[in-house]
Amino acid sequence: MAGLLRRAERSPFKLLLSMASLSVVYCYNIDLDHTIIFHGPNGSFFGYSVLEHSHDDTRWVLVGAPKADSKFSSSIKSPGSIYKCRVHSNPDRRCTELNIGRENHRGTPCGKTCKEDRDEEWMGVSLARQNKADGSVLACAHRWKNIYYESEYILPHGFCSILPPNLQANGKRLIPCYEEYKKKYGEEHGSCQAGIAGSFMERLSGRSIDPVLRMFGQSISGGVDMDKNGYHDLTIGAFMSDSVVLLRTRPVISVDVSILLPASINITTPQCHDGTQQVNCVNISVCFRFHGKHVPGEIGLMYSLIADIAKKEKGQQPRVFLVSSGETVAQISEKIRLSHLEEKCEQYLAHVKRRVKDVISPIVFETSYSLEEHIVGNEEKELPALKPILRWKKGQKIAQRNQKRLPSGTTAMPTNLMQCATYGVNTDRLTPHLLNFCSNAGSTHMSIIQR
Repeated sequence: MAGLLRRAERSPFKLLLSMASLSVVYCYNIDLDHTIIFHGPNGSFFGYSVLEHSHDDTRWVLVGAPKADSKFSSSIKSPGSIYKCRVHSNPDRRCTELNIGRENHRGTPCGKTCKEDRDEEWMGVSLARQNKADGSVLACAHRWKNIYYESEYILPHGFCSILPPNLQANGKRLIPCYEEYKKKYGEEHGSCQAGIAGSFMERLSGRSIDPVLRMFGQSISGGVDMDKNGYHDLTIGAFMSDSVVLLRTRPVISVDVSILLPASINITTPQCHDGTQQVNCVNISVCFRFHGKHVPGEIGLMYSLIADIAKKEKGQQPRVFLVSSGETVAQISEKIRLSHLEEKCEQYLAHVKRRVKDVISPIVFETSYSLEEHIVGNEEKELPALKPILRWKKGQKIAQRNQKRLPSGTTAMPTNLMQCATYGVNTDRLTPHLLNFCSNAGSTHMSIIQR
């Protein structure tokens, strides 16, 4: 029996021997609309500990229920249990108890001076996993007792099991605080008790998920892609409700927007008509493309194209108007559908206002955008694809101002509002007659040039 014992320094795990705390940070791409909830036996403290686990491409949520009865230890009083809950191919959200190969009788020898008492040992009070692919699992019971000297002393050393990655009942026993012939608890080395795990100082609110969730956030596990969409997910226990919630992570996408303008246009001879009047005009192309991990189907993108945005921000009238359904407007709002890495461009016509006074300031176009629906064909009913979310920084506007298309493989830069003007001499007055699109190495914008 002594050979079954493992010292702490020989264990592949760092034992949970002291209280720990963790501040929980809410991620903006955690999905709260497609939660996966598992339930355990009433009053079992199901969810006191949780652990995300993967093995052979199968994802499991492991759950500690330290006050549960065990069907594998029927003669032991409420020893606690470990449950495994399969994430995929489990529409009923069933969880089954793990057989971890424990003895079923009080007083089973566990060393030269060791006999175990498993009554109310709280198996599942803590769970841990090796930080590697197909890692082994550590499950502990901190109230396990050595009763070899029970006439004089009861030694609440605590007990742990090391479970193989496949979660079969051939694990190893670990009693790190046991020492042969030591009668008193804490003798020589202080009070040692394996399996103690700390509660989290900050708890998440479960009200937005289910109002009945209590002690939501007592246990948290992450770092595993549970739904195979390329992002790590989050599992949270609510042991006073005997429940565990798996929160999936939404894909994050980036949208590339280009506003393309011609190099220059001579407006001495107007090319367009506004009713019966000839007007100067320019063609504009707005192109969209998005990229991200694991985004099937199509996304809907709502966007608005605004002409002469700098003037609008100053509360002034724009010098350029967009043409929509035969009318001139300062802004056009439309919708477009995109597939991953597919570029789509929309063409627009803009009229230049007659008798422009400000011929120096550049004319800047802006496109703002937001995500709409996510369209997926043959959608999986059990774990449907989650709607992606735009990558953004707090305080940052989700928009793009006109820019130059750069060679493939380089990143387009935002508009540099440089001034560009040339002047010619007329015997009567300065007359604007050339609309020029000036560009530098990383930007393109429109300025009115006069001679």
